[in-house]
Amino acid sequence: MKQIKKGLCGILALTMCVSVMTGCASNPNKGAVTSKNDGVFEQNMTVAATAPLDEEILYTDTFTSHDGTAEYTINLDQELTSDPLPIVEVVPHFFTGEEVKKVCDTLLGEAEWREQVRESDPEYSKSEVQYKLNWMSEIANADALRELFGGKDADEALDLLRSFMQYYTVQLEKASENHPRSVCDWSFIDRGTYDSYSDGSKVIYATTFVNDAEYYVYSVHRDKGDYKNSRLYVGLGNERDYLQKQYLRSIYLRTEKPTQEQVDALSEKAQAYLDQMGIGQWQIASASVTEKYVGDIPEYSVDVVAVPVLNGVPAALKQPNVNLHSEDANAPNYLNTYATFQFSANGDLFLFDLCAPIEVSTVINEGAATLSMADLVDKAKEHLSLSGVEETRDYMILSQVHEAPISCKVTVDNIEVALLRIKAPEKDFVYYYVPALAVYGKTAYFDKATNALLDPVHGADPNQSVVLFQINAVDGSIISGN
Repeated sequence: MKQIKKGLCGILALTMCVSVMTGCASNPNKGAVTSKNDGVFEQNMTVAATAPLDEEILYTDTFTSHDGTAEYTINLDQELTSDPLPIVEVVPHFFTGEEVKKVCDTLLGEAEWREQVRESDPEYSKSEVQYKLNWMSEIANADALRELFGGKDADEALDLLRSFMQYYTVQLEKASENHPRSVCDWSFIDRGTYDSYSDGSKVIYATTFVNDAEYYVYSVHRDKGDYKNSRLYVGLGNERDYLQKQYLRSIYLRTEKPTQEQVDALSEKAQAYLDQMGIGQWQIASASVTEKYVGDIPEYSVDVVAVPVLNGVPAALKQPNVNLHSEDANAPNYLNTYATFQFSANGDLFLFDLCAPIEVSTVINEGAATLSMADLVDKAKEHLSLSGVEETRDYMILSQVHEAPISCKVTVDNIEVALLRIKAPEKDFVYYYVPALAVYGKTAYFDKATNALLDPVHGADPNQSVVLFQINAVDGSIISGN
């Protein structure tokens, strides 16, 4: 049975796409609906919607892929309502030194930041060396290290730690009371100044101490023709020191599991930080507890993710995948835009990451017309029929551990809309946020000969419905599949 009860034509409902993409996807060589520069999008992008969406979606169908390796069941029963969504043109934004400083001041208050230690000339102040010796001494025994690493044999780690302590004990005698490194002036300089790797990036790289805890800031500026990178990290500890990071995780994150009240409070705290930073408009898209085990010891963090707001509409949390180094002419070569906070249950900032900020060039259409729901569902079915098991992300991994032929069964059980980013046709490093349809489903893999169910990869939950692919609702082209 398939039926779509049409209401008013217009845009699809806005919903955040929060899941990791898995399942059967497109082969760009096979799909007539794959995104292409045929001029249809440009023709339609300025057409305004005449009314909001109000549709009941009732659609059931079962079919196989073109090569018989994937079986699809579409089972949709839902209502979609929404005001029209915009089309917004954006370009990359590169942090200024003043912006980096303001972010640091917002998160940690005004502090004295010093240039990061250079690999070629590692110089520390006496207080920095003493700080290292203090935390190292707290774990300088086998029992403490076994607890730190979740019960693993600590003999090798203990030997390494003791060698570090011997080194820094010598350095303590040599270190100056006066700080040997300059106060950070918030200027971007060549990355190769700090380490042996240089890709044309310029960076701000500095450290400070707040309440006897070491923090670092690392901001990247790369404005080249092959790919661009703009990113800002502020984190607890020294990113180069794995042992220190694990020690700090044990101090800050080995707590009782955060309550929903704590999660809500930290979500509000993150939103307040973003409002103060002055780097565009943001909205919290998700806030949740992450549970990580070290051996049998749990570590809890509260992870808060924000997305940019475009013409009053928040972008989708889950954007199409990006291969930063792709040489495809249609590849964006600029990472997706988001801001992530990681807090301890007690509200201590563990990490802040603002990735790929953007600037709005123009609002092309404040409420764009889209294809009808019937047409979009037909496009989804056409795309699926062209997608066999070999086009799936998980297939590559499964085929390496399972030599027999593999098939898959996919159940499409939800559709939502999202404001998604695409590369502007024939424009380098110019992007559009457009109304798009996200297709959700569950995927199971089988031994094709025996029909035995295969274990999911990455410990994925086979009962969790995730984004399979996304469709540009303006022209019906496939934005991404995975």
